Amino acid sequence: MKIDSIRALCEGKHLKLTLRDEGLILQAIGFNMGYLVDDYQLGNKVDIVANLEINNFNGERTVQLNIKDIRRSL
Repeated sequence: MKIDSIRALCEGKHLKLTLRDEGLILQAIGFNMGYLVDDYQLGNKVDIVANLEINNFNGERTVQLNIKDIRRSL
């Protein structure tokens, strides 16, 4: 997937990504991975190992990936 947006949350503690692949757009969160925010840039292709889950935040339910591991695609 390709990184469409990237930022750190909670004072740099967590990593928040928007990922895109052929029209599919997914939100992803990497808890305790905020230190990686400077290792990736918009447009980087990445491979991700994640759990698919429902995020309940501010009364809104969305599908998101809970990142377990991430690396640049070869």
